[in-house]
Amino acid sequence: MASHGLVACLKMKVLKFVLESTSFIFDKRIYKQKFGTPIDSPLLPIIVDLIMRDLEREALKRFGHKVSFYYRYVDDIAKAVSNHLIGSTN
Repeated sequence: MASHGLVACLKMKVLKFVLESTSFIFDKRIYKQKFGTPIDSPLLPIIVDLIMRDLEREALKRFGHKVSFYYRYVDDIAKAVSNHLIGSTN
């Protein structure tokens, strides 16, 4: 089984490849996308999901308390915690 560091490195290499190899057509000319991915790219939801999954895993680990309810849809997050923890859930 691959280590977490190796998987993260592979994800970054794949992401870099995708973001650096995107092109688009404007006014019958082909251009290379300099940074990012076009809004209508079918890869965009996958890229967002990979990034959000890593961010939420790290955030929940750092929070350090039991989360009663956690739900994410794309980049919107809802979570429920005990009342006494509300001030610490920035």
